[in-house]
Amino acid sequence: MRLNLPICDHRESWETVETICFNSGAVSVVEGVGDHACEYMTGGVVVILGSNGINLGSGMTGGLTYLLTDHSSMNSCNADFVRLEPCTVTEEQAVRQLLIRHFMLTRSTRAALLLESGLPLPIARMQPLTLPCPVEDTWKPILQRFERAALTALRNGQRRDKAADLESPPLEVRVAPPPPGAATTSGATE
Repeated sequence: MRLNLPICDHRESWETVETICFNSGAVSVVEGVGDHACEYMTGGVVVILGSNGINLGSGMTGGLTYLLTDHSSMNSCNADFVRLEPCTVTEEQAVRQLLIRHFMLTRSTRAALLLESGLPLPIARMQPLTLPCPVEDTWKPILQRFERAALTALRNGQRRDKAADLESPPLEVRVAPPPPGAATTSGATE
């Protein structure tokens, strides 16, 4: 199975994807992958939250793949095309944003455990031997899309709130006098 997607909003958690590759700009979080994942990847970002098969990153010329450190080793990566590097704090924060979004869409227990730990994410970056652009340039359009989406959601939420205020008449609370002979709060009858 080969997927070429502009952006992935997964509504269900992916347990395993046999082969997954991406063109420029795609973003995906997956729970695990099989053999030949990220084959011929040219751009975008993939986060793999589980195990991976052999030949990871074969033919990869662009983009970034983030792997959990307990599942990452050069034994499963294609060393003719990729290498593993430690992540920067900025990258870790960006991956954390992807995990939050992944959790919100899928309720992934793996993402939840990573986010709830409060510790730095245990991830490594797999990248082509020769990066076509700096790591920051790969992330920049992705983070800009997230920011635009958040602003749009905020604006839409504010519009809904204003519309609800206009549609709902103000609440009126009327206190009727107690009926004759009813007890008051002091216990006396009127």
